[in-house]
Amino acid sequence: MPETDPDHQRAEAAARAATWLSARGAGGETLLALAEVLSADWSTWDRRIRRKGEQLLVLFPDGLADLGASPREKLEALASDGLLDVNPLAPLRRVIEVDGEHGALLNLESSRQVLALLAKPEPTPQVPTVQAPSRDTTTIPAGKRSAEPPVSTPAPEDNRGRPSADTDPARALVERIRARDPDLPGGVTQTEGWLRVKREAVCTWAQDQGVQAYVLIRTLGHLPGCRVTPDGGLEVREEP
Repeated sequence: MPETDPDHQRAEAAARAATWLSARGAGGETLLALAEVLSADWSTWDRRIRRKGEQLLVLFPDGLADLGASPREKLEALASDGLLDVNPLAPLRRVIEVDGEHGALLNLESSRQVLALLAKPEPTPQVPTVQAPSRDTTTIPAGKRSAEPPVSTPAPEDNRGRPSADTDPARALVERIRARDPDLPGGVTQTEGWLRVKREAVCTWAQDQGVQAYVLIRTLGHLPGCRVTPDGGLEVREEP
């Protein structure tokens, strides 16, 4: 897959951001969870965050609600892990007012990481389909037209080789790594009981499965026998 592919570049950026945040403890996990919620429903942006230049203001308490713990606990995690832009004259003040709105202001670096996770692809213009005129010129008398619309029977789909809807992309990738699948980009290497793939393999797998790269990385990081490497790759224990 060419490195100039915009989708691949977005996946790479998201993978780097997810790795960076994962290394920031509970505060980083909070921002990963927030990004996941925002990506799932873009309409929640107005309720949860505001963008102030290159920084993000996480509205409080709504911006940190329904993320596992109380908004106050999540707020303290962000502060403890150094992810907030704190006024040195008031270091214990977590919530500030910006342009009339109250929230926790993420520092520049953590804001950039979250924005990398929230990057949306440009919509593809839809070309209207022109239906060819029917060649059947037979006129049906008005009195004999059916009251029921004709029912079209869709052609059966060939589902062979396609993953089922309940396939877990994270566990499926782990299985392919343990099988030492040679088709994974960069291949699989082995070191002291661990099997390793590069970030490119994780990003490509996420794209192929239609999932966000950072969501896949976050899931992999919580699976037993898996650990995300500092460069965004993945290590899996050779034996389950």
